[in-house]
Amino acid sequence: WKAVGDPVLHIELRRWADVYVVAPLSANSLAKLATGLCDNLVTCVARAWDFSRPMLVRAPQCGDANCALCVPLRVSLMQRLQLLID
Repeated sequence: WKAVGDPVLHIELRRWADVYVVAPLSANSLAKLATGLCDNLVTCVARAWDFSRPMLVRAPQCGDANCALCVPLRVSLMQRLQLLID
């Protein structure tokens, strides 16, 4: 930004999009979304998202990262929030 009132990218993207899809969602981004950490464009748009419109995320199905205990817990949280596609 250069001045108060200048457009903010993640807010403008939120307004522009009809649906927000993140697929595949990395274990790292899953952890950030589940805990509310916003340090990149993907997580900032998600945090600012208008939930009157669909937000769909898809966790990866392969790799050793998905075997860690924390991943199923975070997937469970995202499913309870109705944000994760099975």
